[in-house]
Amino acid sequence: MGSLPSIITIPAGPLQPTARNVPALFADAGSDAVRRFIEFFTANIRNRNTRAAYAFAAARFARWYGGRGISLAQLTPVIVAAYIEELGQRLDKPSVKQHLAALRMLFDYLVTGQVMPTNPAYAVRGPKHVVKTGRTPVLTAEETRILLDHIDVNTIAGLRDRAIIGVMVYSFARVGAVVTMNVEDYFQEGKRWWFRLHEKGGKRHEVPAHHNAEAYVDTYLTAAHIADDRKGPLFRSLSRERCLIERRLHRLEVLAMIKRRARQAGLPPTTCCHTFRATGITTYLQNGGAIEHAQQIANHESPRTTKLYDRTSDAINLDEIERIIIWLSSQAARGDHMNLIAVWIRRKPAVAFYIICSAISWTLWLPAILTRAQLAELMVAVGVIGGPALACLLVARTDPTPAKNGRPLSFWVPFITSWIVSGLVLAANSPATSAGASPALLVIFAGLALIPALVIGSAVSGPSGVRSALSSLVRPRGWWGWYVLAVVWPLASRLGGVWVSKQLGWELLSSPQVPANVQELAGPILVSFLYTLLYAGGLNEETGWTGFALPRLLAGFSPLIATIVVWALWILWHVPLHLSGYFNLSLHVLVGSFFSRFLFTYLFIRSSGGLWTAILLHTSANVTSQFVPVTNASLVLDAVVALLIVVGGRMWRRPAQESPAILGEESVVT
Repeated sequence: MGSLPSIITIPAGPLQPTARNVPALFADAGSDAVRRFIEFFTANIRNRNTRAAYAFAAARFARWYGGRGISLAQLTPVIVAAYIEELGQRLDKPSVKQHLAALRMLFDYLVTGQVMPTNPAYAVRGPKHVVKTGRTPVLTAEETRILLDHIDVNTIAGLRDRAIIGVMVYSFARVGAVVTMNVEDYFQEGKRWWFRLHEKGGKRHEVPAHHNAEAYVDTYLTAAHIADDRKGPLFRSLSRERCLIERRLHRLEVLAMIKRRARQAGLPPTTCCHTFRATGITTYLQNGGAIEHAQQIANHESPRTTKLYDRTSDAINLDEIERIIIWLSSQAARGDHMNLIAVWIRRKPAVAFYIICSAISWTLWLPAILTRAQLAELMVAVGVIGGPALACLLVARTDPTPAKNGRPLSFWVPFITSWIVSGLVLAANSPATSAGASPALLVIFAGLALIPALVIGSAVSGPSGVRSALSSLVRPRGWWGWYVLAVVWPLASRLGGVWVSKQLGWELLSSPQVPANVQELAGPILVSFLYTLLYAGGLNEETGWTGFALPRLLAGFSPLIATIVVWALWILWHVPLHLSGYFNLSLHVLVGSFFSRFLFTYLFIRSSGGLWTAILLHTSANVTSQFVPVTNASLVLDAVVALLIVVGGRMWRRPAQESPAILGEESVVT
């Protein structure tokens, strides 16, 4: 009896009310009671959800009251109070208050129709319930990103589900308003696209489409081929063949979808449709948004209602609670200290990453600094590729999101495959191989090959936090042109610098020995590219610096500040190698890396968090330096590009309305 048709029936033909399916309590009271009962739900209540909830409340009371053999005329406030008291033992206070409100309105309608002399529910007081913070579960920015990353967008169902979640998050929309949207409710006005939401109470609310939600809906409409069906439903159900049909998606189907998607992503089972409305509001306020503007976007009548969704104080309360310190026994203290460390890492992931990265690398570099032996040089390589990659994996594992790891086979297949390929590339490029491989060298070779294999295997099927940080390794994001630019730009910059230097008579800073024949050059470039990708700063360094540290910094700082901080940390990380002579932090390297770091950030942002742009850019830059002379003119070109990026993208501005980690499959945004 959760909906109107299960309580009353209006036959075809002349609209004459019938007592069929009307609860016996009201049917036995006569034809006037039946008529007023039916009119209450058909003529008096217009909202479908309110109608269904009140119908359920009336049917439940009728079953409880009818079982006691008392007629409607004998109903008194004492009996209603007894029912409310009993109901309070089974339901939460808000539900009890809703049931009481339904009875008050129904009996009041019967009184005005002269079916009952007085309203027996009028004098009954419901339970006291004061709400300062809503109970709707809220996802963090990272959790929302995990959810969207787990949606397979290669299917029409995945594109539809991502668009639904995007609309709810970025427009603070209720699920009821989203599922009632037609294609024409996504419309263009000026240069912006808008959502027209039909909220409860007959309110029509129009809100600008966030660029991410716009991209999600555009992709879905293109794949669904329904853009021309302006009067048709925007979000549609699927047939058994997993094809879209004409039927509008129901809100309960959306709830089932969200539960399923949350379970697949390892998110809390309490995640529901309203979670995304609360998540969007909380994220907006965390990033400096005003409560008044949040109220307008959410279409709330009062800012007090909007404040119920604000969970920005949760982190402050948690910090204060942690001040309550009670010393434990030594054994319990050790476990408690580990928990405190994990909590600190989750709160300061970027700081923890740099500390762990430096600890791993500097420890491995110490033998090389002291001995300068051949074996020590390999330890330098282990520290270079292992520090950022292993730090990323260790810190990402502390992600609090509860999730099961992937199936063992889905980890071991890419892990072993990557290990074999990485080992072959290392053996083909290492000069130590030609001198004979000692057991110690073989062990280090195997360890070196393990690191890229571990990164790739964990990205495919690791813990939830690791998969979230490295998801773009498995599913490249954004436009393919950004990846081409990442490969081509270092070569174009160096060649352009050489040409400008020759025209102006400037001196070349280096003169690498390269074959004169282009065909002879292709092989070494390809081999060097693979080796650099796996072992000389491509995959393993940028996994940490760009894939992990940069998004966390962007969550709290502007892109300009985040870029400078990443560059400074990268330079400080290299200081031990500079002091030992293994790496030259010359003025050219300092200035060139500073300017190029802005291109790293720009490509990462424009590709919606595509980690491969940073990996390919780093690899291409290192390979190009081996074959193309270094010039001051290339620095000027890099400086011009960096200036255009900073000014054109207004990188000094921190986004006020979105958190970098929540933007769907995007991890950063400007």
